[in-house]
Amino acid sequence: MKGKYALWVTAAERDAMTRVLSACPSMTLPGPGSAPVVAMPPRTRRQPVPARVQPAPPAVSVYYDNCTAVRAAGADPISTGDPGYSRKLDRDGDGVACE
Repeated sequence: MKGKYALWVTAAERDAMTRVLSACPSMTLPGPGSAPVVAMPPRTRRQPVPARVQPAPPAVSVYYDNCTAVRAAGADPISTGDPGYSRKLDRDGDGVACE
């Protein structure tokens, strides 16, 4: 791998490679200093592109004429952010309607 990326090797690594490769007498081994030593940082891998999150389907629009309709639908009490909540149903303005 170091040769593929033109990375440097330590003296201990060079010695280990020499020992391993010396078992192949037909191979000529490079001598010390026969090739330029270039230290290069490894390439960084490209970060994967995050999967696109599908948007939530649009909320079904719910409208209640009054608190009687909210109670008839079994939705009482309804809070800010709940489908059908409206400030006109929240008389005391605490964020909870038809309580």
